[in-house]
Amino acid sequence: MVQKAIKYIKKMLIPPSLEREAFDAYFYRLPDDINVSWTRDGKFIVGSITDGGHMFLTQAKSGDEFIEMVNDAVYTFHDIPEDYRDAIRMNRAYNPNLEERKKLEDVRVGSSSIVFRKDKKVLRAA
Repeated sequence: MVQKAIKYIKKMLIPPSLEREAFDAYFYRLPDDINVSWTRDGKFIVGSITDGGHMFLTQAKSGDEFIEMVNDAVYTFHDIPEDYRDAIRMNRAYNPNLEERKKLEDVRVGSSSIVFRKDKKVLRAA
């Protein structure tokens, strides 16, 4: 238990040293695009993510949180190590266009589908 606490404190205080080549390799491991169908279910936005031939689900309470959860689900599915996942997450590899983002925030829109394209600008930002 103490070892876990020490590891956690070190992680929070000492940023990990990330290798640029590894970051790029993990980023390119992610698919160029993913399909997300979502619907509102009470207070939640529930989404079905299709990545290649695989399908998995995520949910969130707001549009911004939903986009974050979609990104996190894809990073987890593709086994991106946590330190690199955090670096990619800071810039979100997948973002919907402005029109789709507005739909996510508009509670009057009950459902929609989005094709999220991987944003290559993340490579320059990292």
